[in-house]
Formats: sequence, structure tokens, C-alpha cells
Amino acid sequence: VIAALSATSTFLLFNFGWFLQLLAIVLIIFTFVIIASSYGNIKLGAPEDKPEFSLFAWIAMMFCAAFGMTMWMWCAGETMYHLFGFDLLKDQGIAGTPKGIATGMSFSFLDNTLHGWALFCLGGLAIGLPAYRKKIPMNLAAGLYVLMGERCTTSAWGRAVDIIGAVASVGGVAGALGMGIAILTSGMANVFGFTAPEGSQMIVEIVCLAILTGFFIITAVVGIEKGMKRLSMANIYFSMGIVVLIFVVGPTVFIGTAVTHSVGEFVNNFFSLSLWGDISNFEEGKWVNRGYMNWWLVFYILWWISYIPFCGGFVARISKGRTLREYFLCAVLCPTAMT
Repeated sequence: VIAALSATSTFLLFNFGWFLQLLAIVLIIFTFVIIASSYGNIKLGAPEDKPEFSLFAWIAMMFCAAFGMTMWMWCAGETMYHLFGFDLLKDQGIAGTPKGIATGMSFSFLDNTLHGWALFCLGGLAIGLPAYRKKIPMNLAAGLYVLMGERCTTSAWGRAVDIIGAVASVGGVAGALGMGIAILTSGMANVFGFTAPEGSQMIVEIVCLAILTGFFIITAVVGIEKGMKRLSMANIYFSMGIVVLIFVVGPTVFIGTAVTHSVGEFVNNFFSLSLWGDISNFEEGKWVNRGYMNWWLVFYILWWISYIPFCGGFVARISKGRTLREYFLCAVLCPTAMT
């Protein structure tokens, strides 16, 4: 079964990656069309609804719900991986050299910013708008309202969509937790010299997973206002503290310059990086896709899609009372800026 799933995954990634890259760009553009059009004045909720949370708390909850752990656990590692492994840098002869730093960082920005948040927000809109306006359950099936009307949450199609969404969410969250736990335990070993006794590494990982799951259950049980909001606020202040500390004690001028340079390269090359397909690589007269984009951006796009029921629904839940213009501007651009 695992071999079959792996073969299917590889087939989809390598044969339809170009389509997913193009689709993601179209959806990003669509979000900005909504922002600029009169549709941006529509409220995510009833016309009289007011936002439940302050702007800062709202943004903090969005960031922590989606990228909080993987961002901190993987940010340095991913950038180094791109610096040394990105085929585009290899072709230019600058992989693993200082000349490739800005491109490596900009590709990390690409993996973790506009593409994911546009997908989350559009998914949240499809779920939240009919749920708030038509008073139906905020399930993934609510996104079928335009096609099926009130039957969207009770029909067999609606139930099937909810089940598929639940399975996808479990896979997406499991991937994030699995990567986060693996990097967390490796970090403990590298930074603090803590290594689990031989044969007990899995036990240590299970304990770390249980602790994180326990925090999640507590925040879910006590409610968004007392649980998720407070944890997110604490998380964001702690994260800001780490950023300031690194900026102050590290090579401050270089950090500021590197970030500025990399953001400039990210903005300047956004479309070319987003749609890069390695079409210049030929071996013995035959095009060979080395697959770097498939294992990174395309994989991330699919991962974000699996997160739509979880993160898209949550973003819609905490965004009640905000206009679509505010919703897309803040929920797409603010987490991108924080990243």
C-alpha cells in the first residue's frame, strides 16, 4: 500500500506540477482582484456583524494556527537546503556560495508566503460566507452551497467532502507535527547535547508529541477567546523576542541587508520562481525534470490544500465581521510580512 501511494504521489507531482503552479498563481491574482473590486466591501458575516478580535490578536492567531511550529523549526534548515541544493543555483554555478544566499532565502519566502495564504483564505471564504449568511454548519461541505443550496451539508456529496477534508487535514497536520517533532528532538541533541538512550528515540518523540497535543487539546477545550487567542499572543510575543534577540546579538547590519536584498529578489522574481520548471535540463538529447520544484513548491501547494479544512475554516471562524478586502489584505499580506 505504501509503495502504491508513493508511486501515485510521484506520478501526480511530476506530471501535474506545472498545472498546480499555474493554478496557484491564478488564485493569488484572484484574491487581489477581490481586494480591488467592489466585492471587497462584502462582509464575511451579516452586514451588522463586528470583528470579534483586535487586529493584532487576529493576525497572531492566523500565523500560529498555520505556520507557527514549522516556520520556527524549519526556517534556517530550509534556506540552507535551497542554498546548497536548488538546481537553479547549481546551473548558475553559485550553489553553496555567498552569491546564492539571496536566491536561497527568496525561495524559502516563496514556499511559505503568498501561495499558502491565498489558498487558506479562498478556502475559508468558500466555507465561511455561506455558513455566516445562510446559517449552515461551518463544515467543508458549506463550500458546495452555490452548487447545491441548503442540501450541501446533508447530502451524500456533502458528507463525502467532509470526510475527504477530515482525512486530508489529518495528513496535513501529521506531516507538520512529524517534521516539527523530528527537528525539535534533533535540535535538543545538537544544542543541549541531549540524546535519548539507544533504542528509545521514538519514546522521546512520542512524549514531545503528547505534550504538544496536550496543549492543543487544552486550547481547544477552553475556547478560542481563552485558549487559542492567549496562546497565540504569548507565542507571537515570544517569537518577536527571539527575532529581536537574534537581530541585536547577531551580525545586525548583515541581517538587515540580507533580508532587504532577499525580499527584493523575492518580489522581483516572484513569477519566474513560482513557475520555474527546469526545462533547460537535457541529458542525451532528452529533457529530464530533476524535480526540485516538484519536491518543494508543488509539494507545499498540495500540503496547503490539505490544510484548507483545518486552517481555512479556522481563519474564517476568527474573521467574522471583517470585509473581504480587509480579510484578504490582512490574512494574505500580514502573515507574509511576518514570515
